[in-house]
Amino acid sequence: MTHEAEAAVSLSRVENDISRRYWSDNALTQILIAFAEPPDAANVFPRSAGTAVLSQMTERLDASPRNADREMMSTERTEMTDNIQIANRRLDASRNEALISMARMGADAFGYKAELRIDRGLAQLLRLRVSQLNNCTYCLNLHYEAAREAGIPRVKIDTLTAWWETELHSEAEQAALRYTEALTRAADTDRDAAFQRLHDALAAHFSPEEMLEIVGVVVNMNVWTRIKLAEGAMPGPAD
Repeated sequence: MTHEAEAAVSLSRVENDISRRYWSDNALTQILIAFAEPPDAANVFPRSAGTAVLSQMTERLDASPRNADREMMSTERTEMTDNIQIANRRLDASRNEALISMARMGADAFGYKAELRIDRGLAQLLRLRVSQLNNCTYCLNLHYEAAREAGIPRVKIDTLTAWWETELHSEAEQAALRYTEALTRAADTDRDAAFQRLHDALAAHFSPEEMLEIVGVVVNMNVWTRIKLAEGAMPGPAD
């Protein structure tokens, strides 16, 4: 049998195997292994013929409906995520190692991926509230999405800017939100709005260790919202 005939037979066998596997995602990997490491070089058609078969199979895989669907879905995801981009219009904080190191240390310890004692949903509400108070569009974009991923009910997220006008939050959450707002708007505290009162209300629901985590979450968010404001990190249409 000629090399071309052997290649055609092998192509047919490979195609049948792929059909049986219902176009398994592992199929192409197995084909590559088979051609790259033949079990017995003396009994296998030349690698050049195998390369030709592999080339044909790659073309057929690329043209298959399953692969076309996958590419279309990938394109849709790209359009959904890439039609908006964040660009720094003013400064780049990463050019100051001390500044960005300080911020990253806080993010590692108290950011939205950190493991904390306090409830994950509560911590995310506090991050989002600081983002709202400080008008950080970069942080709003990030933390609205993080709040949804944390499983916070949509109504809690959507009404957070006027949370006190709802009955959605426990007394502990209310105390934490009031504390977060006061710590973020420190200049607004005075004799009539003494911070001690807010501290005492928080202490009625959280241990000292948990309270310090809340402080860490709020301070970290205030650092990042101000850095992103200074950078001019603004969402805009993708180029």
